[in-house]
Amino acid sequence: PTRRASKWPNWASTAEATAAETTSWSGLFPAAASEQMAFSLWSSVPPVALVLATSDWPGPLTLVGPAAEDTPEELRGEGSTPDGLVPTVHVRVPADPALRQMLGRLGQPLIHAPAHPTGGAAPLAAADLLLDALAPDLLLEVEACAGNLPATVLSTVETPPRILLQGAWRPTLLGEETE
Repeated sequence: PTRRASKWPNWASTAEATAAETTSWSGLFPAAASEQMAFSLWSSVPPVALVLATSDWPGPLTLVGPAAEDTPEELRGEGSTPDGLVPTVHVRVPADPALRQMLGRLGQPLIHAPAHPTGGAAPLAAADLLLDALAPDLLLEVEACAGNLPATVLSTVETPPRILLQGAWRPTLLGEETE
C-alpha cells in the first residue's frame, strides 16, 4: 500500500476531537484581500497560521485564530486551549481575484455570513442561493467553489491545530512511501 505523509501529521479532525475540546463561532466570516489584512483581526499569529497563510492563501482555507482586543464582539467565537477558552475570529483570503481586488479597494475585511443554514448543504454557485431568504446587501458572483466544496475551516488556537470543517483545502503532502 501507498502512504502519504502530511506536512502536519498531528492534526486532529472533528471526529477525533474529545468532548473537552470546545469551539464556538459567531456565524460571520471576515474575508480579506491579504494576509496582513486578515491577521489585523488577530491578537497574535500562531506560527502554523503564518506558514499556512503563506503557502495556501489565497484559497479555500479559513483560519481560526486569537481575536484582537478591538475585534467586534459580533465576530468573536471561542476556542479551546490548554489555558482555557480564548476569544477567536475566523478569517480567510478568498481565491477569486475580482473579490480580492474589491476587498483591497475597500481597505478592510468584508464581513459575510455563510449562505447556508447550519448543517445544511453549502451552495456552490449563485444559482444555488435562496436569495429571498438571505436578503443580501451585495451579491458578487464569482467562480464555483474549488472541487465543488466549501472552504476548509482550521483552528490554529488549538494544539495540534484542528480541522473544524473539511472542505476543498487539504494539508500539503510531503511525499509518498510505498510499503
